[in-house]
Amino acid sequence: MPANKRRGKDEPDSDAHNKLGRNLRRERTLRKWSLKAASEATGVASSTLSKIENGIMSPTFDILQRIVQGMSLDLTGLLEDIPHPRIIGRRSITRAGEGVELRSSSYIHSLLATDLSFKKFLPFRSIVTARSMEEFGGLVKHRGEEFFMVLKGEVEFHSEFYNPARLRPGDSVYLDSQMGHALLSIGKEPAEVIWVSSTVLQ
Repeated sequence: MPANKRRGKDEPDSDAHNKLGRNLRRERTLRKWSLKAASEATGVASSTLSKIENGIMSPTFDILQRIVQGMSLDLTGLLEDIPHPRIIGRRSITRAGEGVELRSSSYIHSLLATDLSFKKFLPFRSIVTARSMEEFGGLVKHRGEEFFMVLKGEVEFHSEFYNPARLRPGDSVYLDSQMGHALLSIGKEPAEVIWVSSTVLQ
């Protein structure tokens, strides 16, 4: 891609999106589901699912949560070419810069411990790129609970039942994910946070 060309919102920006699309289509096909049936199960529009399957859309974390919950999938399995089996006594080390990148209009996520499938929670490091609620697109909510801590920069945390809160490095929040929430960068540089979200997969 030429250096002076900006990537559009719906263009793929990493191989992770291509893997995600291929694996999502595989799982849907194994179930013999149409896009309409998958949409009804997940609450995600058929057109959105189609764009994800074709690798031309970067899904938000909220959409990914709805997909894995509605289809009873494992997020890590969707990002890998071959899902890993469940084992006992396991561990995972993610070296600096080794996370699997997923981009959206509000975040650049780096998913951690992606070599383990069927985790009880999802750890990831995120750069917060949205700077206004208009840019973020409104509060999001999904099943589960989550925790995040600010590593760099300054953020403004918006939530459904509370006033916005400004957070700096070392500040953290634990929340019910079913409460609408959003995170905005408000410093000179995009903020960075470490995030842990429960998977809520039954």
